[in-house]
Amino acid sequence: MDKKIKSETCTHHGKNIEFWRLFNRLTQGELADMIGLNQNQVSKLEKDEVVDEDTLLKISNALGID
Repeated sequence: MDKKIKSETCTHHGKNIEFWRLFNRLTQGELADMIGLNQNQVSKLEKDEVVDEDTLLKISNALGID
């Protein structure tokens, strides 16, 4: 029971980053340039379940997400 509740309430940061990047019609390289990373780093972020708060803020600001 606990596992089901956890899986329903957890957020996979990387999948959300990828969703919003694609929603904004950006490549990984374009997003990387906007936030001061390289394409390989953005690719890795999109696979990470948890991304640090500073990076999330940079990405959300770059993508215009409040």
